[in-house]
Amino acid sequence: MVAALAGQQLGRQINRKRAQRVMRQQRLLQRHQPLRRRRRPGFFRVERPDQLWHLDMTSVWVAEHGWTYLNPIIDCCTREIVGWSLELRCRTDEAIALVEQAIVERGIPAESLTLGTTTAAPSPAAASRRR
Repeated sequence: MVAALAGQQLGRQINRKRAQRVMRQQRLLQRHQPLRRRRRPGFFRVERPDQLWHLDMTSVWVAEHGWTYLNPIIDCCTREIVGWSLELRCRTDEAIALVEQAIVERGIPAESLTLGTTTAAPSPAAASRRR
């Protein structure tokens, strides 16, 4: 923008790099500081396999049945597909059955899988961070 404006005032073209160099010499430019990455709500630190799984859903065209729904479970540590199902309908029952089947196949002990709930009260540490 500065090079274009200077070129208009001088009546000839000014190279963008030349304009930047002159501005840098006159200390008119500030160094660009990269933004620090923010931690979004729902950010989890994954340190081992079978600590956090991600359930995804996508629709796939199958010639015999039309649109079907592919539900893969992905381990967030290893990016390995832990389990999957291909269903004609996309319902909660099928997703729950898929998760339960993957738990049995992987041999995950009871009480080691944490599921999010909406009824749990936030911890005092989490409440103080929101203020």
